[in-house]
Amino acid sequence: MTNDLDTGAHTALAIMKLLLIALLCAATPAQAHHSFVAEFTEETETINGVIKEVIFRNPHVRIYIDVEEKGAVVTWEVQSQSTLTLDRYGISAEVFAPGTKVKVLGFKGRNDARKLFLRELTLPSGEVLRPNPSQQAKKEYEEIF
Repeated sequence: MTNDLDTGAHTALAIMKLLLIALLCAATPAQAHHSFVAEFTEETETINGVIKEVIFRNPHVRIYIDVEEKGAVVTWEVQSQSTLTLDRYGISAEVFAPGTKVKVLGFKGRNDARKLFLRELTLPSGEVLRPNPSQQAKKEYEEIF
């Protein structure tokens, strides 16, 4: 025969454990993902420059490109897809070697920020990388028809 007091104590202890776990989970910083439209417009821009630095990690690969504007060199930030998406298209971190001259087509950053979201990156060899699946499909369709 089970004591009702023991059962109630076990239930209260179980509830306290669940509340503690919930509290700990809530206290852990959440890694939110931003909306594309919060940072970028639908307008595109093309820049030519030299890769300065690459941060090849998730959630988005970031490529910093030095661009000459009005006699001064300024740095643009180019965001791309995740490392996994780039890997699926055969694009590794080695492609973005610092010192490489590139041409970048991307969606413009909001508020005149020197920022693009990558659509196409052209290497010195003329090879064009398109890490966005829909852009690659569109280009292939245009080449066929």
